[in-house]
Amino acid sequence: MHTIKNIPVTEIKPGNNDRKSFDQTALTELAQSISEHGLAQPITVRRIWECSSCGRIDPDFPERCDDCKNDTFSAYFEIVAGERRFRAISEILKWDTIPAIVRDLSD
Repeated sequence: MHTIKNIPVTEIKPGNNDRKSFDQTALTELAQSISEHGLAQPITVRRIWECSSCGRIDPDFPERCDDCKNDTFSAYFEIVAGERRFRAISEILKWDTIPAIVRDLSD
C-alpha cells in the first residue's frame, strides 16, 4: 500500500542511484515542462531512519541502533524513483514541497 502526499523538499534525500551526473540543460528543460504542464508523475520515496549517533540507516523504525545502541533517530525520505524530477523541482523551480508516493520498501 502507498499514499501520495506533498513532502517538504528539505526532508528528501537522493537514494542509491546509478546515475551520478545530471545534464543541467536537460534538467532545465524538464523544469520548464513541469512548470508549463504540471508534474505528470509524483516521485517515489520511502521513509528512512538514521541513527543520530553513528549514522546507521534503517528502513524500519528501530527501537535501538544495532551498531551503537543509541535510541535517538531522525527520519527523512529517500528517493526510490524520480531524482531528475526532484532536482528539477527543488533546484530550478524552487518548490517548497513535491508530490511523492510514499512506499514501505526494504533495501
